[in-house]
Amino acid sequence: MIHWGIVGPGVIANAFAKGMFGCKDANLLAVASSDQLRAETFARQYNVPHWFSSYEQLFSLKEIDVVYIANLNPQHEATIRQALLHDKHVLCEKPLTLNSEQSRELFSIAEKRGLFLMEAYWTACLPTYRKAKQWIERGLIGQLK
Repeated sequence: MIHWGIVGPGVIANAFAKGMFGCKDANLLAVASSDQLRAETFARQYNVPHWFSSYEQLFSLKEIDVVYIANLNPQHEATIRQALLHDKHVLCEKPLTLNSEQSRELFSIAEKRGLFLMEAYWTACLPTYRKAKQWIERGLIGQLK
């Protein structure tokens, strides 16, 4: 089971949370927002057991494996950095950062710590994605972890 936390419970995070219900190996464990009421409302809507008014509280929760970041674009870089420094894998809404230098630095941190960092860019309709999916389904390129 992969335990997820969400930072920034807005419109996109709502769609993400709804999509998690179809994933048997995913568990939405916590949500954080700078607005306590917003975090609590989101948590109650999706039956999330933990909600926080600070990102630090979510990142400190040891059970969280991966953080989905969907807060405001200018906040992405600092939020990703904080998550990585708490040894959390990160999936972040686009744009990952505001410039390539920030991105390079964050990928360097992730690599040094053995963490996954990815921009959540909608690729499901791209031909290369579909082909890779076919290969995986046929067992041609191994198992996903």
